[in-house]
Amino acid sequence: MKKHLLLVLILVMKLKAQERFDKRVKFFDTYRQSVFHYYAIPKLPVDRAFDGIIMGFEKISDKLIADTCARLHMKHEQLIYGLDYQKYWQEKFNSSLSTKKVRRYKQIAKWNKTILQQRKTMILTHWLSSQQGKYDVNYNIYNQEIKKDSNYNLYQSTKAQLDQIIELAKQKIKAGQYTHILLMCTGWNNHQLESVERYNEWLSVTRKAAQEEGKEFRPFYLGITWPSYWHNRSFDKTLIDLPNKANDADDLGLTHINYLIWKGLVPLSKENKLPLILIGHSFGARILSRASASSIYFPGCDTTIKIKLMIAFQGAYSVDRHMPKSIRSRIWRKTTGAGLYLESEPWNYFCATSSSNDKAINTLNGSRIGHFIGGSKAWQYTITHSGSSAFKHALTNSKGKINLEQGLAGRLYLDASNVVVEGHGDVSNESCGRLIWQLIDAACNK
Repeated sequence: MKKHLLLVLILVMKLKAQERFDKRVKFFDTYRQSVFHYYAIPKLPVDRAFDGIIMGFEKISDKLIADTCARLHMKHEQLIYGLDYQKYWQEKFNSSLSTKKVRRYKQIAKWNKTILQQRKTMILTHWLSSQQGKYDVNYNIYNQEIKKDSNYNLYQSTKAQLDQIIELAKQKIKAGQYTHILLMCTGWNNHQLESVERYNEWLSVTRKAAQEEGKEFRPFYLGITWPSYWHNRSFDKTLIDLPNKANDADDLGLTHINYLIWKGLVPLSKENKLPLILIGHSFGARILSRASASSIYFPGCDTTIKIKLMIAFQGAYSVDRHMPKSIRSRIWRKTTGAGLYLESEPWNYFCATSSSNDKAINTLNGSRIGHFIGGSKAWQYTITHSGSSAFKHALTNSKGKINLEQGLAGRLYLDASNVVVEGHGDVSNESCGRLIWQLIDAACNK
């Protein structure tokens, strides 16, 4: 009887293993032509004047992450990257802080845990390196035998590939004559081609602005592409996926991009004496700002090293993250992460833009979803709010210039309505290029 039961159990386990195998094969074959990663196969629109790396991330079920069917918990993510999300906040709970602050810290700790325990998580599926107009696909799980491998872990593979990206960037930067290191990220409702085109536009208009002043702009860039909308749903590109994509952005920032910046690019910037510049748009600004402010989760991390400059174009995250106190109603305060970015000072200089012409952000700010930093309403609130000292406020002219007679402020909040004219995505025109260059030049020469 026991033998029969054992045979039945073995048979069931084999069937389950075959089922997981079939799902893996189906996943890789189906997403091989994914809208997010299709451009790992044909030619990318690589600007011949710039060298860099494009990284493609995908969100997949935790059951496909590793060869076991065990769910990927936050604990495993922390072990892989050497992070400790809970320890940092636990020390805050045990300190002699006010009850109100402890309550706020507990909300943030709970929020982090919720973000990192979603049933699907981000992994790196491929990355490409370009130089002198040519590119190589350095890693692509859709072309790997990994779908047949009985011993794999895509989360650990992501870390291993990020280490390779950092090493390749190190080699190229030492061999090249670069002036800056740029990390760029786009936001909601962008597929991979649109993101790469946006990066090319940013690089081109910034180079043109530098040339207008007789200066050199020859960066080594890294660009992030990620599944920023539900491409396979009937409600494609609607607001329904907004909360989910917001959490995905925070997830990516807390984990992979956090590691890339603080364990890779920041030390690389210091070693080669090249300024590290971050440029993000919409949810891309959310990813990069979250990653920037998350070095505190690496035990013993040197927080004296700073990112030279971050530019958040029309950021899709709550302005509360920069404020000592929430500007929202009591009911919605716990969802904003008030004061989150004040826990550390990751940037030498930070600049966010807002625009009255951004109907997407301003519509959301008029609802209960949040005071996103890219909206004109948030800009006005921070002027009159008691925590307005968190920012220095300024306006751009139609050419993208700002008055810097008194120098560049540590945290600058711009009304860029004269520059971001045609809506939420109008952030790569020539005026934006002049703004980017003026900020980079001022930050790097101060």
